[in-house]
Amino acid sequence: MQIVNNGLGVGLTGTTNQQHPELAGQVLRDESREFVFTDPVSGQQVASATVQDRVVRSNMGGRLHFYFRVREFHRSMPDLMLTVVARGPFVTPPLDVDFRLDGLGDVGPLSAMWAPSSTELLFSFLPPSPITPEKSSRFVFVQSNATEFADTGAISLGLSTPAMALGVVSSIVHGFAPIPIGGMVPPMGPAGG
Repeated sequence: MQIVNNGLGVGLTGTTNQQHPELAGQVLRDESREFVFTDPVSGQQVASATVQDRVVRSNMGGRLHFYFRVREFHRSMPDLMLTVVARGPFVTPPLDVDFRLDGLGDVGPLSAMWAPSSTELLFSFLPPSPITPEKSSRFVFVQSNATEFADTGAISLGLSTPAMALGVVSSIVHGFAPIPIGGMVPPMGPAGG
């Protein structure tokens, strides 16, 4: 696992429950979130995706872990790749982040970083590990210090092609987010809407 501090990024290599027993826990919620990508110029739908959004309470200490996994990705243009997942809000850095090697999926993100001036974490699936129709993501997690959560978070996805860095961004879809100690749910920063 890697620790990501506000304003910094880290490379991710993956981990397992055997390496980190605190990852074992009870699944509290597990939902599918649907995403649609529309070309801003033509207005045509160019891709869609399904993300599994999960909250797990650790058997060791009761902390909440926020997981996502891109299960399906469909595209109408052959070069489109899903290369960024943004998730938030998270307000208590540092946070442990990584992806599971001992679960479903094909590719994990290369890195995680805090979005500038935001409470979002950005996960990079840039080549050589983009998400394509042939490859789903592994389960990616953020370990929080929270013991409660709400459906007040946000998840967004970004597409790119070999010719453009970040082309089309999905609409923001609600997701699970930690409720910080003290009970205030933070608003999303400028990058999150």
